[in-house]
Amino acid sequence: MSGRARLGSLALALASLAISLAAVELGLRAGIRLGVPALRDPDLYADASTDDDWWKLHHRWGGRFELPSARQVDPLLGWSLPRTPSNPLGVLRDEPYRVDPRAPAILFYGDSFVRGMTPMPERIPQRLEARLGGPAVYNYGIGGYGLDQIYLRFRASHASFERPFVLFGVMTDDIDRCVLRVRSGPKPYFELDGDALVLRGTPVDPDPRAWLERNPPSIASYFGALVTRKLRLLRAAGRPSESAYGQERKRRLADRLLEAVVREARDRDLPLLFVFFYPRYELDFVGWRERFLREAAARLAVETLDTKQVLLAEASRRGVPAHSFYEGGHPNALGNDLVAAALAERLRARQGAERSQSAP
Repeated sequence: MSGRARLGSLALALASLAISLAAVELGLRAGIRLGVPALRDPDLYADASTDDDWWKLHHRWGGRFELPSARQVDPLLGWSLPRTPSNPLGVLRDEPYRVDPRAPAILFYGDSFVRGMTPMPERIPQRLEARLGGPAVYNYGIGGYGLDQIYLRFRASHASFERPFVLFGVMTDDIDRCVLRVRSGPKPYFELDGDALVLRGTPVDPDPRAWLERNPPSIASYFGALVTRKLRLLRAAGRPSESAYGQERKRRLADRLLEAVVREARDRDLPLLFVFFYPRYELDFVGWRERFLREAAARLAVETLDTKQVLLAEASRRGVPAHSFYEGGHPNALGNDLVAAALAERLRARQGAERSQSAP
């Protein structure tokens, strides 16, 4: 075969491949447009822990996470509970209250693990307040928050009290959420300018649906996105949560955010305790997020309470799996109470040590 003939065959093969790929792309787009459920799965094309496109597709295709209502949209935080005369802090309490800035208070920040998924009296901050029988414990947990939003809420709210004790809850997945610009709705996010944190995305659009219309998914090829997603999952070797995709960016942002939390607390002379939480699947192994949090806390010299160790110890004592302290993806009433009991013990011990140091 002559050189010209070989080039002709190659060109024909490439043209056939291009036509085939275009046909697959058109087929995917047609199926998506027609509402074929098997093709309207964001997991096929994007990673929920790393890609904004996953959340944009989720909301576009009617996923289970609802957009914040107009009352819930917060220009700084993305979404939050509204402040009212009976709830001036916008926290989770089941009775009206008044704020005394001089009174001892414990402020418990975090995501849905702090917010709680059980009846109100069985949530961790509420159980902690009942066990301590002393200072008010304010539940500042909001479902879906990332590390960035938890930090922003802490920074914006602790001045309501003169010198509160701060419990800063971090669930390992919160590290991933700090790279996202949208989740339950549009959210604030940070970018790094060198090592400096620069806040972006504020004020948050008061109309989440309009924001999504103006910011559609950026997927150029659904077939290309599908193939890329499958390759990344293969490289993760059966444990998607340990994928290297986006990991370095998450580490850098989370590192700077944790430093910012500690710096804010120390600058304001606020006692601080990190409380680490874990999704149910991470009770069975030690992943990169757990190692990262432990190393960061040690480097920053911050006291921590690791809820995984609390639950594993109690599971061993009872001879039951640690999963028995969860219902769905969150701790159940017993799991919450075990964490609250460990926190109460830690706070009492800390208070006792402070009294001993101040005694003549």
